[in-house]
Amino acid sequence: MPAINVKALFFDVFGTLVDWRAGVAREAQLLLQPLGHAMDWTQFADAWRDQYQPAMEEVRAGAPRVH
Repeated sequence: MPAINVKALFFDVFGTLVDWRAGVAREAQLLLQPLGHAMDWTQFADAWRDQYQPAMEEVRAGAPRVH
């Protein structure tokens, strides 16, 4: 196999190339359903995503980290 010269690696965190919603819904269901949680997993993913900008705004504003 010829050598590959990697210039960059990309990871899509905004869902422009991948279906983040289905991934979050699937993983949440896999983790939470065995613990007795029942919900609309896609709606859960949307609610999770709705918290992204507010959480990032705290980071941008320099809010102290919660441990």
